[in-house]
Amino acid sequence: MAEFESVYPELTFFVGDEPRYFSRGRYVTKNKDEIQALSSLAHVSRVDGDMEEEAPTVRTKRKSSTK
Repeated sequence: MAEFESVYPELTFFVGDEPRYFSRGRYVTKNKDEIQALSSLAHVSRVDGDMEEEAPTVRTKRKSSTK
């Protein structure tokens, strides 16, 4: 689930030929096409963090020190 915030309270954007609407400056979606379109807009920012694009962290094993 991706949540976006707009500078404008009632922003309209298009995905394909279909209009999508912000409500009170917020828009929530799971649709990848909508997320891609929203990520390219200048007056819109993602507020939930970029969960899908984060790379998983790799844990390294600790080496024991022997003296």
